[in-house]
Amino acid sequence: MVEINKVTSDKKELFWKKAKLQFQNYFDYEIYDRWISKIDIFSLSREEVILSVSSKFLRDWIIREYFEIIKDAIFSIDANIKLFSLISLEDSKKSLPKIQNKDQKIVNLSQYNNVFAFGTDLNEKFTFDNLVVGDFNKLAVGAAKMLVSNDNKAFSLSDINPLFLHGSVGLGKTHIGQSIAWKIKEEYQDQNVIYLSAERFVHHFVKSIRDKTIMDFKEKFKNIDVLIIDDIQFIAKKSGTQEEMLHIINNLVEDKKKVILICDQSPSEINDISDKFRSRISGGMIADMKFPNYSDRIAILKKKISDLDIEISEDVIKLIASNLNSNVRDLEGAIKKLAANYIIANEEINIDNAQNILLDFFKNNKNDIDIDIIQKEVAKFFGLKITDLKSNSRNIKIARARQIAMFLLKNITDLSLAAIGKEFNKNHATVIYACKKIEELIFKDPSLASNIKEIENIINNI
Repeated sequence: MVEINKVTSDKKELFWKKAKLQFQNYFDYEIYDRWISKIDIFSLSREEVILSVSSKFLRDWIIREYFEIIKDAIFSIDANIKLFSLISLEDSKKSLPKIQNKDQKIVNLSQYNNVFAFGTDLNEKFTFDNLVVGDFNKLAVGAAKMLVSNDNKAFSLSDINPLFLHGSVGLGKTHIGQSIAWKIKEEYQDQNVIYLSAERFVHHFVKSIRDKTIMDFKEKFKNIDVLIIDDIQFIAKKSGTQEEMLHIINNLVEDKKKVILICDQSPSEINDISDKFRSRISGGMIADMKFPNYSDRIAILKKKISDLDIEISEDVIKLIASNLNSNVRDLEGAIKKLAANYIIANEEINIDNAQNILLDFFKNNKNDIDIDIIQKEVAKFFGLKITDLKSNSRNIKIARARQIAMFLLKNITDLSLAAIGKEFNKNHATVIYACKKIEELIFKDPSLASNIKEIENIINNI
C-alpha cells in the first residue's frame, strides 16, 4: 500500500463525479444500473482509491465480472493513481485498521495476528476446508499441505521449497495460497507470514527506492517464516525487482523458511525473466493445476450451491457441468448468476431459465477453427505470438492487438461474449469494453481502421 495522503472532500467529490461518468461510458445501461451504480467511494489519497459496496456478495460479483474495466476507468481519470481496491462495508472495519503512528510508511490493509497481507485482503472463505479437491488440483493441494505441516517423510523441506503453483486463470491458485496463510495462522502462530501480490511487491520496492527507505523494505522480509507471492508473472521485464526478489527468496530458502510462488504459467513459460531467477523458482517443487473434469465440476458446483444456501436441481447442475468445461471461477460465476437472477429478478432456477440465463457462459464449440485463425492472423500481423494475446500483459502493443482480436471474433463469428473472453482468460465485460474501444478508434485512427480491414481480408481469403 501507499503512504496515506488524504485529499480534500471537494477533490474526492469531484473525482467521484468523474468516475461515475466514466463508468456510464464504459458500461451498458443495464450493467451500470444493476451493478456499477451500487458502488460508492470509500477513500481517496494521492495514489490510491478505495471503493465500497454494501455486501460481500456484491463485492465478489463485481470483482469477478467488472474489476479490470473499473480499474481502467479509475486509472484513466488521474495518472497519479497507482492502486485501486473494492471492499465490502460488512467487513471494512476489520479490513482497515488504524495507522498506529504518523510515520508509518506501509499501510497493512489486512493483519491477522501473525499473518500480514500487504494491500491484499485475505478472503476468509479461502481455506483448505472450503477447497474442493479433485484430479485437477490434488497435486497442488497436497504439496501445499505438505509444505505447511512439513511432516512428510518422503520429502524434505529442501525438496519442495520454494513451492511453485501454476495453472490457467480461475482454477483456484489464489485460494490455495491463502489457505496456506490461514492454516499457519490457526495452527502455527509462532510463525510469521507475509502474503502479497507481485504487483504490490513491485510497488513497495519502487516506492522504497524513491523514498530512500530501501533498508526498511528489506527488513520487512528478514524476520518472517513464510512468504507467499501471488501473480509472480507480473515481474517480467522488471530486472531490478527480479534481482531484489531473488535475493529475498534465496535468503529465506537458505534459512529453511518457506516460500510459495503462484503464477499463471510454469517457470519455463514466463518470458523476460533472468536465467538466475528462473532457476531459483524452479528449484523446489512445481505443481500444476489442470482444468476440472466432469466429476470435478459436479463436486465444485454442489459445493458452491451449498455455500450460497440455495436449492438447484440435479438436472440443472448436470447442464452446467456438461456445458462449462473450463475453470472453477466460471462454474462459480454460473451459480452466482443463477442466484442473482433468482434473488433480484425472482426468476425460478429450472432447466429452461438456466439455459437462457447462462447462454453467454456456455461455450460454442463449432467456432474453434475461426478462433484459431483469427488469433493467429492478428498475432502474426502485429509481430506477436498467440500466447502474447492470451497473456495478462498490459504492454500497449499487446493490449491493442488483443482488443482487435476480440473485436474481430465478435464480428466474424457467432461466439458469445463469454466464450470470446474465455479465449483470452477474460470475462465478457472486458470483451464489451474492448469492442467499444476499437469501434471508437476506427473512427479516430484511419491507420488502425486500415489494419483491421487488411486482417479481415486475410482471414476471409483463407
